[in-house]
Amino acid sequence: MDKLKTIIKEYGRWSELDTYIDRIETHIEIDFSHSLENAKACWKRWVKKSAPVMM
Repeated sequence: MDKLKTIIKEYGRWSELDTYIDRIETHIEIDFSHSLENAKACWKRWVKKSAPVMM
């Protein structure tokens, strides 16, 4: 996760993904299913935000 956080900090437009990464880290040991849902939300948010850039 530290490597991912470093990459997110390098790209300012991805900064809001930090919230999801923090949630994933917080819940991974307590409630894995909740952590997985946060990971899915993070991925969907990134795809939605990056889609116009990729085209």
